Amino acid sequence: MGCGTTRWAGGLALALAAVNAHAAVTIYDATQLSYDRYRVVKRLWVDSWRTAIGVPHKATREAAVRALVDAAEGVGADGLVNVHCVGGTASLSDYYCYGNAVKVKPRP
Repeated sequence: MGCGTTRWAGGLALALAAVNAHAAVTIYDATQLSYDRYRVVKRLWVDSWRTAIGVPHKATREAAVRALVDAAEGVGADGLVNVHCVGGTASLSDYYCYGNAVKVKPRP
């Protein structure tokens, strides 16, 4: 894990303009990677009973995405797919994000 920054390939790009630069993890939207181009390493923050009790939540959307990217880096992923962020509403002021950490397969 670390404080490396993230290259965005689409999707939530505006939310993370402040942390974009040189990245180990790219966030892909649904149109950028077909299912045969990656292997899921881990489903982050939706893969266990612990998520019924709590998930990492942050004050800003950018911080929530940064936490998700750090978690993906921590499991050796080089990409994230199916990223969703929730929050910023009257009933849920904090943000949390979840998604699939993936290893992108090289093109043949």
